[in-house]
Amino acid sequence: MSTHLNSANSERGEAPLKNGDPLRKMDLREDDLKRFWKKVKKGAPNECWVWTGSTTQRGYGQFCIRDRRVVAHWILLPVLPDRSKGEQACHKCDNPPCVNPAHIFIGTQVDNMQDCKSKGRMHFPTNKELDSMRAKIIHFKGIEVWNHKLDTEQVRQVITSPQFHGINRHFSRMFGVSEQVISGIRKGHRWKHIERPATAIQRFAAMVKVKENL
Repeated sequence: MSTHLNSANSERGEAPLKNGDPLRKMDLREDDLKRFWKKVKKGAPNECWVWTGSTTQRGYGQFCIRDRRVVAHWILLPVLPDRSKGEQACHKCDNPPCVNPAHIFIGTQVDNMQDCKSKGRMHFPTNKELDSMRAKIIHFKGIEVWNHKLDTEQVRQVITSPQFHGINRHFSRMFGVSEQVISGIRKGHRWKHIERPATAIQRFAAMVKVKENL
C-alpha cells in the first residue's frame, strides 16, 4: 500500500494533496507511510481497518508528519479515485477511526454535510428542545460568579449609601473596581438579586395605595 501511495504521486507528478488539503505542499515519504500502517489494525478488504494511534475527541485518528498533526484518513487522499471531485476524505462506513481506503471517498464540504444529513447525524433542535436546554442553564449570581470582586456586604453598602457627589469614585477606590461597576450596582443593572431600599417615589406610591384601600 505504501508503494502504491508513492507511485500514485510520482506518476501524476504532483504533491500528495491539493491546495486546501491538510498536507498541502508536503511529500509523504516512505518512512511516513511505514509509521502510518504500523498504527492500523487491518481486517478483511470489506471490513473497517481501525486506527490504533491517538485520536481526536470525536474518534478520528491523528497522525504527525514532521511536527504537523493531520487527520489520519486524509493520508489516503492521493490514492483515492475521482480526485478532481473534491478535497475532503469522507467515510462511507461512518466509523471515525476507520482508514480502509475502500471505505473512504473524496468529496467537497457540501458532499460531507449532505452525507452526514442522509445518515441522520445532523440534527437541528426544535424550539421546544431549545427552550428545554435554556431552562437547564445555571445562571450564577453575585459571589457565585468565579471572578467576582465584591461580596454581598460591600454591595449592600454601595446600595444603601445616600447619594453624594463623587460616590462612584469613592466606592471605586475603596473596593478596587471601576466606577462603571459601582454605577451599575446603584442603578440596579448589576447584582440585581440584592434587595434595594424603596425610593421616595416607591414609598409615596405604597402610601397612596394603602390609603385607597382604607
